[in-house]
Amino acid sequence: MRFVTRIGYELGFELNLISSYNRSRAAGLSGAAFVETGRQFEINAVSVSPDISYRPFQDLEFGFRANFEQRVDERPAQTRGGVSAKANINSQQLRSTYSFRGKGRLNAQLERLQTTLRDADFFNAVFELTGGNAIGTTVIWRIDADYRVSNYITASGGYDGRALPIGRTIHTARAEVRAVF
Repeated sequence: MRFVTRIGYELGFELNLISSYNRSRAAGLSGAAFVETGRQFEINAVSVSPDISYRPFQDLEFGFRANFEQRVDERPAQTRGGVSAKANINSQQLRSTYSFRGKGRLNAQLERLQTTLRDADFFNAVFELTGGNAIGTTVIWRIDADYRVSNYITASGGYDGRALPIGRTIHTARAEVRAVF
């Protein structure tokens, strides 16, 4: 379910409520092989994501988004008689966009993402349960820009950084120039 509204031109609010079900079973494997592959899961997820944006004038926008999600894997309880594995994922994101009227824009984002795991060990948790996120707190920062040089040439570039909970930081940069003939 999604609710979106704007109060005047400056203030916007969006609320997303999501419920999902994701199931995977490996066909053709024996019962013992199912447990060893770790690729079987039956995940129910519930998510709430409010987003607030503020536009002081036409070319500038600031925003804040929070996301709270709980994922429950029922498969361990069904196969091993144990309890369901749970992952709580929450994130907060600050963002800003500046528009160069008719020429391009500049985006900047800063996000904090925290993933906790309960009733599952870190090594056998399926990728889908944590949404591909590392267990712990991850910080992500991003800067993107695109600019129309002329009617036929566009340049864009970006930089992403990710500080993982294990102490490693990953940096990625990209640049692109497109010409239309």
